[in-house]
Amino acid sequence: MKYDIQNLPEILPLFPLPGALLLPKSKLPLNLFEPKYLAMLNDVLKTEHRLIGMIQPVSTPEGAQSSRKLHQIGCAGRIVSFNETKDGRYLITLEGISRYRFINVQESFYPYTKGEVSWSSFTDDLKTTKPDEKFNREEFLKILSKYFE
Repeated sequence: MKYDIQNLPEILPLFPLPGALLLPKSKLPLNLFEPKYLAMLNDVLKTEHRLIGMIQPVSTPEGAQSSRKLHQIGCAGRIVSFNETKDGRYLITLEGISRYRFINVQESFYPYTKGEVSWSSFTDDLKTTKPDEKFNREEFLKILSKYFE
């Protein structure tokens, strides 16, 4: 599916997962086993877009209160592969499509979180990546080889 700003959904199922980072045009393998995320996967597979919004939860020091539970920016990933294990888990791979701005949680009867999102700040994520004309590959490889030594 070719995505553009007009065919991206305004409401996304959200997967708040500490330490998991999805970026546009990258892949993220996930192991789903919690019932609410298994339900989310089943629902997402029924959609044309097959998108899940990865987002970081806000971490607060122990005892501190925060009114915001999710960070402002996340990245939507399209399910590009999935396998079911014998014990009922799913091993899936998300491919990053575009970042989004999280607006608010949508109240619903779903066991997982859905959120209203805006894509307008990240339209460049949907464009084909062009090589950096000023990138000096030889110099980069010299620095990289020194690092690995």
